[in-house]
Amino acid sequence: LTLGVILALSPIGDMLLRRARDYLDGMTERPVTTALRRLAERMLNFRAELLAGHRQWALMAAGALVAAADYLSVFFLLRAFGWHLPLLAPVAVWAIVSLGAALPSAPAGIGVNQLACILGLGIFGIPAADAFAFSLALQVASFGAIMLALLLVFGVRMHRRPTGPMRPRLRLGKRTAAKA
Repeated sequence: LTLGVILALSPIGDMLLRRARDYLDGMTERPVTTALRRLAERMLNFRAELLAGHRQWALMAAGALVAAADYLSVFFLLRAFGWHLPLLAPVAVWAIVSLGAALPSAPAGIGVNQLACILGLGIFGIPAADAFAFSLALQVASFGAIMLALLLVFGVRMHRRPTGPMRPRLRLGKRTAAKA
């Protein structure tokens, strides 16, 4: 995700999107090519809006922060398993798991994620059974981090006071003397 955001915001991403749009313009008119052409045009417009002003630097900083958090989570999880691997090991494991995420899999990446962790950690001599346990812990930790972030975002929004006028509350179930 981080690499995708950085690539999309870079001049290379702009060039690739423009070439895709130009390529699709040369194709015969079909529903699929029309939809892909519209998608490429929307992505170019979205990219132009993102890059307006100082948003580009904020997005790149957020991407770098996400990449650092990914690295640190894999690094500390490797340490929690008692493995003192080289400093590039978390990058290698993260890259292989990210490439594995591109493959078709069951929901939540079950299966492919485990295989990618076994391959990534196998490079450093970690047995398959231990790498499988690591992959499950990494998946739970990633899910937990996402849920925590969602709770923080929505928790902050839920505790904000409304700024507009309040609607009167309806009182249901109480009988007054006039209705009786």
